[in-house]
Amino acid sequence: MSYKVEPLPDSYAGLGEGPHWDVARQSLYYVDLEAGSLLRYDFGQNKVYKAKIEGETLAGFVLPEFAVGCGRRVVIVNWDGVSTSAKVVRTLFEVQPLMDKNRLNDAKADPRGRFFGGTMRYIGDEFEFRHGELYRWEAGGQTSVKSYDYDFDTGVATNPKVVFNLRKNSPKDHLLPDGLTIDTEGNLYVATFNGATIFKINPNTGKILLEIKFPTKQITSAAFGGPNLDILYVTTAAKFDQPAPAGTTYKVTGLNATGFPGVNLKCHECRSKSTEELSDIYVMNLSLCSNVQVVKECNGNFDDPQKLNLEQVKMRLRKTVERRQDYLKSKNADVSPEAQELYRAIAKQYGYNEVSWQGLNIQILNEVTISPPYRVDNVVSSSNNETSCNYIKRIPIAMEDVQKHSVHTLIFRSLKRTHDLFVSNQGNLPEIDDRLEKLRRSIKAKDSYGLVLDKAVKIGEARRGSGAQMPGDKPLAITDGTTDSSASGAGSLVKYNPGGGRIMEKTAPLVTGSHTSLVRASLPNSAGEKGAGANGTTSNLQLIPKKAPTIPKPKWHAPWKLSRVISGHLGWVRCIAVEPGNEWFATGAGDRVIKIWDLASGKLKLSLTGHVSTVRGVAVSSKHPYLFSCGEDRQVKCWDLEYNKVIRHYHGHLSAVYSLALHPTIDVLATSGRDSTARIWDMRTKANVHTLTGHTNTVASVVAQATNPQIITGSHDSTVRLWDLAAGKSVCTLTNHKKSVRSIVLHPSLYMFASASPDNIKQWRCPEGNFVQNISGHTAIVNCMAANNDGVLVSGGDNGTMFFWDWRTGYNFQRFQAPVQPGSMDSEAGIFAMCFDQSGTRLITAEADKTIKVYKEDDEASEESHPVNWRPELLKRRKF
Repeated sequence: MSYKVEPLPDSYAGLGEGPHWDVARQSLYYVDLEAGSLLRYDFGQNKVYKAKIEGETLAGFVLPEFAVGCGRRVVIVNWDGVSTSAKVVRTLFEVQPLMDKNRLNDAKADPRGRFFGGTMRYIGDEFEFRHGELYRWEAGGQTSVKSYDYDFDTGVATNPKVVFNLRKNSPKDHLLPDGLTIDTEGNLYVATFNGATIFKINPNTGKILLEIKFPTKQITSAAFGGPNLDILYVTTAAKFDQPAPAGTTYKVTGLNATGFPGVNLKCHECRSKSTEELSDIYVMNLSLCSNVQVVKECNGNFDDPQKLNLEQVKMRLRKTVERRQDYLKSKNADVSPEAQELYRAIAKQYGYNEVSWQGLNIQILNEVTISPPYRVDNVVSSSNNETSCNYIKRIPIAMEDVQKHSVHTLIFRSLKRTHDLFVSNQGNLPEIDDRLEKLRRSIKAKDSYGLVLDKAVKIGEARRGSGAQMPGDKPLAITDGTTDSSASGAGSLVKYNPGGGRIMEKTAPLVTGSHTSLVRASLPNSAGEKGAGANGTTSNLQLIPKKAPTIPKPKWHAPWKLSRVISGHLGWVRCIAVEPGNEWFATGAGDRVIKIWDLASGKLKLSLTGHVSTVRGVAVSSKHPYLFSCGEDRQVKCWDLEYNKVIRHYHGHLSAVYSLALHPTIDVLATSGRDSTARIWDMRTKANVHTLTGHTNTVASVVAQATNPQIITGSHDSTVRLWDLAAGKSVCTLTNHKKSVRSIVLHPSLYMFASASPDNIKQWRCPEGNFVQNISGHTAIVNCMAANNDGVLVSGGDNGTMFFWDWRTGYNFQRFQAPVQPGSMDSEAGIFAMCFDQSGTRLITAEADKTIKVYKEDDEASEESHPVNWRPELLKRRKF
């Protein structure tokens, strides 16, 4: 099995523990135990949030919403999942109050929301002193559990057994089993502290199915998560000065296994005014008699049924039984059969179905739900004994008899029941209803041909009125076009005789009356045949051959070569813009600096600082002395180049801004970014004129032009959208791409544009976005494109490859790997941005080796030295 282990970003925890996947929030919760902190990994944002619990030094586990183990206490914490601090609201319960050197280590909730957790030694050698216990708790009490065959409904565990012995299977010193989880096939995933391994174990056979290795030794726990519950999240520790990456939280994919959704702890509050009222159950003046009536009465009125505190009920009932036992002992008497029957009735009324007898001891074995109202009923026995018992009084307290489940669990069960119901009929298609089929065809015909349907009806009525032949009256056939009838009075098929003349085929007549030929054939006339008759039925109309398709030959372009390499940035160079006067150009990079370079000499003229994260886009205004920039810090800035400082900020993007474009004729700025939107700004007032929504993923590229569509965007959701700038709405969505669209480029003179993704480069015709052709061959992630007036299209890949294309034909006339700056790694050969200068004779690229490269045409090349190696492909222009 091929699995992949990857670290989560910024996920360090000194002692990570208790991972829990919250299906509702699509987040992984875990704790930094010795720091007393909560952590949340947001799957959608791929980001980890961390919060310190105020006043607490330990956090052993977290069970939304939000029960946290702090020392020997389980507390409820208030945290919004984003802020850096969390507050303790109240304490649910405390265990082992006399063992101040112990703490709660780990806990989970069973499918009914009950708490199961264990304690361990905290002060001293936790691996030497074995003072841990396992606890079960539910709303209303706590119970020590020491057995492990589990009943979901009652919460009772029995029959402990060992399914895996780590010492026997992996006899290594200091190798300890820690947290574990289970998949839907019943296999266990056991984390090993000091073992750098998670063992996948079959609990039925005790065999190891898989060993998942990690780059750090102290593996603490694991849990399944992700949208499909197929990602194994693993926490680690950095105790005893373990080196990095110890303490990192990892995700493991490719296991071909899924887990169960995490269950939140149920800790419902009781709404009764008095806790004592919940357990006010007692027996008054019971006599050991044979004539017994058990009477239940309501003692008090409550608006809502309250949840029964079973532990307190059990305790009160046991105390009552103990008092009766003491009374019987003082009288030197055994429990009579009548009294035994009475106690069974009492236990049954209070929700305990099974009662066994051991001398004077009564064993209460089972629990049930009790609901109001209560009435006088249940005569246990009857005799002539005059002694009678008094009433048994209790308060109308009720438990929830319907177990609540998460929405995810209920939907899953409903889907499974539906699948089981219809799985036998999966391959059987429903019978076709003729009436519905005819209705469907009529609706489709009206929808497709409704505009011309009335015209067809009028033409048919006109033909019938004039006596003309209707197209559907007789079958169509290719004939010689004559109307002469044979002896039978019908037209016949005609065969061409190479020797001249016509030979009438002796066949059965096809049609009667006038000819119904699709095309009137032109055949050689015999000497005896003259021109056409009066009705012109023998005219020599030639069949017009269809013109063969032609594919244009590509124009010759000179090859390009590297002219200059410019260094100066300290990070990846991400964007380029050339000034309209063609004297200088600007670049932005991962070092958060915008640099202005002289185009002719390549010398640095100016550096602008102000962004606090990577600069992803720059643009120079052709009408104002302004430079616009955007970056991953969510900022869009306007720089006044006369004063070299920021004069405007455009606030509104919710995440990193990846691209911007200036409208060529009006003072409008368009930006796009990771918040899946494009925004239109008034350049002067900083107003957000439009927010163009519709994309479902990062909008990586935006371009603007003077004619419609004035705004075009490309997104990682594999679509290209054309926008109506006046209305702020999408007028067309192009869904031809199958992968992320990272770049869009407008042709400088033609009314066309191109979009690039790893599957293809596609050309489109404006204004409606009609597909023109695919340009295939650049098998890489295409980050950027550029086009000039000579019809040269250039694409740059994430692997450092550059492809030069003829715009009209899509012919690739040159390709090469961009040279890496000496001292850089080969992996830094990536091209992030490119553009031509205003003359179209210089190509400037921004690359991952922190350099800017300038290319120019080879002046010494000619068509003889670099011929066009063109082989036309008949299927070049695909229809998608």
